[in-house]
Amino acid sequence: MMRKTRWTMASLLGAALLVISCGRDAGPTGPAPSADLLSPLTQTLSNVTGTLLKCRKLPAYANAAVIGKNGGTLQVGPHTLVVPKGALSGDVLISGFAPSDNNRVVQFQPEGLQFAQPAALTMSYSGCGLVVGLLPRVAYVDDNLNIVTYLLSQNNLFAQTVTGRVPHFSGYATAW
Repeated sequence: MMRKTRWTMASLLGAALLVISCGRDAGPTGPAPSADLLSPLTQTLSNVTGTLLKCRKLPAYANAAVIGKNGGTLQVGPHTLVVPKGALSGDVLISGFAPSDNNRVVQFQPEGLQFAQPAALTMSYSGCGLVVGLLPRVAYVDDNLNIVTYLLSQNNLFAQTVTGRVPHFSGYATAW
């Protein structure tokens, strides 16, 4: 996913160069666009990536379920956690909380729970402002909603969801 995002950002920059150079009075052999013409685009892209998505505020959601050796599913508002068979060695009470916020965030307990194989967390980004060409990812966030790392993520543009592979419990959010 990281390569695709880099490629998409490079495509956006290339398209901007093409638009800027085609819109100038100089012919095809004229001077290249100056860096000051490109800086607003590159600044916008760098300000967008590495941040949480801004979304329409949703109500708070909470849910809990006992999930064991056979796996199971926990729905927390518009977000779904699927624990595969064999990921847990015994029964665990798993709880999830999605606060009422302008970010799509979900926190799972017990904190630090490790899976023998990754669980799948599908997060909705419906109602979020999207930037054309950039696909949201699931990010592991700290208590202050700082992005710690990104999870391997897969997008479903039609459903407006992104699914990440969760190796352990903590806080997760949708981000660029």
